[in-house]
Amino acid sequence: MKIAVTYNKGSINKHLGITEQFKIYETDCDKILNNDIVEMEDINPDELIKFLESIEADVMICGNVGAAIQSMFDDSGILLCSGIEGNADEMVSKFLDGELI
Repeated sequence: MKIAVTYNKGSINKHLGITEQFKIYETDCDKILNNDIVEMEDINPDELIKFLESIEADVMICGNVGAAIQSMFDDSGILLCSGIEGNADEMVSKFLDGELI
């Protein structure tokens, strides 16, 4: 499974619209196997969905998002976990443990 996280200095970026970095995690069941930071500047929601689909992301963990973006994620099939704050690595571990859904 691939999990994308809005990223800012180790934490989940609070606002998807101003995110310049994403941390992409490759996981297996309940373990993080690998992660990579991807730089993204001035990305609009359509481009974000296309990017996430191109890397075959299954999940997006982020801070706050608007209703229009939530709808775009519903249509994409990528699970959106929004309203999440804190350390990115810890939140991905919590997701894998079933604590964020």
